[in-house]
Amino acid sequence: MSDNWSSIYDASTKTFTIPSTVKELSKNWANKLSKTQLNDIRDLKKLIFLEGIENIVDYFYNLSHYFGVYSIEDLILPKSLRFIGESAFSGVDFKNPINIPEGVERIERYAFQSSLPLIINLPKSLKELDFLSIKTRGIGWLGNITVRYAGSKAEWNKLIQDWPPELKKDIKNKVEFI
Repeated sequence: MSDNWSSIYDASTKTFTIPSTVKELSKNWANKLSKTQLNDIRDLKKLIFLEGIENIVDYFYNLSHYFGVYSIEDLILPKSLRFIGESAFSGVDFKNPINIPEGVERIERYAFQSSLPLIINLPKSLKELDFLSIKTRGIGWLGNITVRYAGSKAEWNKLIQDWPPELKKDIKNKVEFI
């Protein structure tokens, strides 16, 4: 990854692009980056995953052990995406709404743990949404979140049927059906 840094990181736009040729990164991929490269990705404006990528592995962009909380303005996910792993983006504050594309079937715990108000658009295709996947830091477990769900209320209730009762109650007024 660090050998072809200039092909995936555009310093002028502060954009980090994951090419479709990268089928999977280990959870420790960032350990191979230089301090300069780590600073580059700390101040990103845009993180783009190109078409062809199906899975975002556990701890993919969880760099909080390097930086603490940091932010990204835009996250662009491909239509080919099916799975978002545990803590994939934990510790990242997203300044703009996150659009999970239709076709994603599973989002693991802490995938989008955030402290900013989190706005996330979820597809109807979602079959598994761990109750900790959209946890926010701060006010309550789901205090700073808005969920926009592309399915029906019945489909949403089925999706969260295994969530603890207190979280089902907490999320009830935070879901918009689109």
